[in-house]
Amino acid sequence: MVHRLNRTQLSYTFDNLDSSLTYHLRVTAESDAGESEPCELPSPVSPKKKAKPPPTVDHVFVRTIDDGVISLQWSGLDTDGDAQSEQNINLIGYIVEMYDGRDWVEVERTDSDTRTCTITHLRQDIDYSFRVSGYNRIGQGRSRDIDTSVKAKSPFSKPNQPLGPLNVTNVTRSTVDLSWSSSNTNDIPMTNYFVEKYRDGIWIKVARLPSTSTSLKVFNLIENKETMFRVSAENRFGVSQPLQSMNVKPSRLLETKPATHLDSTAASYFEKNLDHNDFNFVLYHDSPASTTFDTLKFGDDVDEYIKSVW
Repeated sequence: MVHRLNRTQLSYTFDNLDSSLTYHLRVTAESDAGESEPCELPSPVSPKKKAKPPPTVDHVFVRTIDDGVISLQWSGLDTDGDAQSEQNINLIGYIVEMYDGRDWVEVERTDSDTRTCTITHLRQDIDYSFRVSGYNRIGQGRSRDIDTSVKAKSPFSKPNQPLGPLNVTNVTRSTVDLSWSSSNTNDIPMTNYFVEKYRDGIWIKVARLPSTSTSLKVFNLIENKETMFRVSAENRFGVSQPLQSMNVKPSRLLETKPATHLDSTAASYFEKNLDHNDFNFVLYHDSPASTTFDTLKFGDDVDEYIKSVW
């Protein structure tokens, strides 16, 4: 193959060469007197494609999820099965990036033989996205994202702590009303709430409620004796961290009578002191319904006695 150039042209580009072949190249000067001895390259050359960043990673997926930990895995580069193309890439490794709702940040670089990555110390209440790209000496290739964002929370974990605060209201000498909010973001259904009270140095079970209940009236408290309450969520994998209240001291001084003009679906408000040898009580009714007993000593026929004195 011969190409003649004018004497001012000192370079030449060969086109459409076969990359599967090797070529010997030489240059000869020519004049009216004839041709010079050729100047030849010391070794044959094989044409290669122009170097460029790696192609896109074929597929990226989440391998495992645990509380605060997400593990990724990906396939090789998308070269359509062209082995020669893969050799020409000169891949150095892979770049793993994470998006937390604000910015894409690089979390790790692996070598060209490593196609897994584990990201730790993640928050469990944030949706994370990840993407992976290959890189070589030319630069970084196009990235491939995971299909959907994920939370760093195990699908086999305990539920979240109930959402606080744990409100304590309507305090009387022997009862309190508790209320809280649900914060279950786990895909596993919550089964129950577990309510406890703290007395004499130990936690005592008060009630186990269905997952739809977020309030409870607690009875049988001891007047003027401080106590605390806590609520935990339950599912089939265990019990959450408890949500705890402040110290509460039941007292009759905190009792208030409801307004008498309120319309109630339960019994109407009433108060009456009955003097009798074996029957004496004060009954309060408010909304929500709650009852506080001062003294109860029932005789043989309470109904007939009430009718006679009312």
